Amino acid sequence: MDIFLYDEIGAFNLTAQWFTNELAKASGPVTLHLNSPGGQIFEGLAIYAAINKHPSPITVEVDGLAASIASIIAMAGQPIKMASNAMLMIHNATTMVQGDAAALKKQANTLEQVQAQLVDIYARKTKLPVGRIVEMMEAETWLSATDAHALGFVDEIMQPMRMAACFDLSQFRNAPRILTKPTPRLDAYRARYADMTTA
Repeated sequence: MDIFLYDEIGAFNLTAQWFTNELAKASGPVTLHLNSPGGQIFEGLAIYAAINKHPSPITVEVDGLAASIASIIAMAGQPIKMASNAMLMIHNATTMVQGDAAALKKQANTLEQVQAQLVDIYARKTKLPVGRIVEMMEAETWLSATDAHALGFVDEIMQPMRMAACFDLSQFRNAPRILTKPTPRLDAYRARYADMTTA
């Protein structure tokens, strides 16, 4: 069974609930295809947990982009494969909040707890020192497949895909210019979910 996360996590119905419902339909090996700029942290963490709790290992293939929380989801793969022309990005957890000083301090504390979780996930997968992971996240680090493989983020490099990403990456500081062309896999995804309403 193939499951496609080809959009923002938590948007366009690509929620943890949708993912677990899809996963429940699987009766054999599962491959999760990723092409996402990230999205909602807690939706992504729930998807990551669902993959880890699945009775059989789930293969993750990074087809184009695994950025932000999508890169965390990728870390649950056994194994993790990445197209040679794909990108993976890690950065610090961010949020938006308004309120008085007490509310801002509370949100900052929550964000620090979430950040620690993300650091731990990357460190456990890569075996890199925690300090190195923290530095990479603070710098908003974009990794090619070769670099991601060398650092232990992925286990295998696949043949290049005829796509990379088709997202507005202006929210990120160091985002490279990534273009995409329609592909049979992307077209099939769009056809499959054409009737979905915006979350």
